[in-house]
Amino acid sequence: MEYMKGYDDDLVYLNSPSHYVPHMHDHTTLERIRAGKIVLATGSGAYEDPNASRMFGDVMESKAIPHLLSK
Repeated sequence: MEYMKGYDDDLVYLNSPSHYVPHMHDHTTLERIRAGKIVLATGSGAYEDPNASRMFGDVMESKAIPHLLSK
């Protein structure tokens, strides 16, 4: 967990889409997500991690979830 400095529990997992989305397999849930409009926006400030946004974009792509990655 990049932002959690090694701390990990169920609450962290369930509030971190980049960690739980790869494990989603329920067709109905995925179809609902695919029907939405998702924009992944990132910047380059001290507390931002553009690479993490790109990696999550890859996860979204692997699940066929349409999204826009904006820098």
